[in-house]
Amino acid sequence: MVNNEKIAEWKADFTRFCKSQNKANSTIETYWGAITCFIWHFNTMSIDRLGWKQIADYILKYDNSKTIAQKRYAIQLFYFVCFKQKDKMKDMPTPKIESEIPQVLNIQECYDIFSCIDNLKHKVIIKLSYDCGLRMSELLGIRIMHIDGKDLTLFIHQSKGAKDRKVPIPEETITLLREYFKKYIGKNYKSDDFIFTGQSNEHEKYCASTVRAILKRASKKAKILKKIKFHTLRHSRATHFYNAGMQIKDIAEFLGHNNIKTTEIYIHTGIDDLQKKVVNFDKIIKQKLNIKK
Repeated sequence: MVNNEKIAEWKADFTRFCKSQNKANSTIETYWGAITCFIWHFNTMSIDRLGWKQIADYILKYDNSKTIAQKRYAIQLFYFVCFKQKDKMKDMPTPKIESEIPQVLNIQECYDIFSCIDNLKHKVIIKLSYDCGLRMSELLGIRIMHIDGKDLTLFIHQSKGAKDRKVPIPEETITLLREYFKKYIGKNYKSDDFIFTGQSNEHEKYCASTVRAILKRASKKAKILKKIKFHTLRHSRATHFYNAGMQIKDIAEFLGHNNIKTTEIYIHTGIDDLQKKVVNFDKIIKQKLNIKK
């Protein structure tokens, strides 16, 4: 039977290794969460002696290909770091990852959501998230010094892939931020204070679950029937840029993608131009065949 002291030792080794690779804290937490479930599932001190088939049976009980890939990578890294078993799962076949097109909102739906949020703090959080195409960790990590009201920019510090970037903030959102600053930020603030904090502790980051709840309430109030998540705001912003003619490489830079292939998914979500072409070609086809409406 495994014990908590041993798990703590494995976690320390694993975390140290991941940090040396500049992996984000959120990524490390996700991986370790998967590993913890794996450890307690087998609940044995001899977990290093499991065969790849036993591990594969555990991983393949999940039906989502992305989940399978994530758990496989985390567990494989766990065996490499904590037991020096780099080939532990070399014989396990690699499942094909399903290609999914993310859910997106059209521009009107986004602005309907914004207009349904009365609380200034909540409106700023959701509007800024959309305008800057933010990940949740990026939103919650914004400090006062990261907002440049003169240049109308947001500095995003060491996000996914240990990457810094600057993104523009629309002037209307800067105006909202200034209103928010006057109402919510005290006079004794420090430049490295988080700009969004909880009510109970002005030095702690805002809660991710609260942000999700704000978006869910506003979406329901706006009568949005699509099943959306916080990340949908980021997907929607990128899609709106693509539909407006922005180049994929520029969208990749805006989103902070290291690999442009990650950004190419928005070619499939940005179907406005395709829809227009299909409608026009339908007209041509009907005209040639003399089909009446």
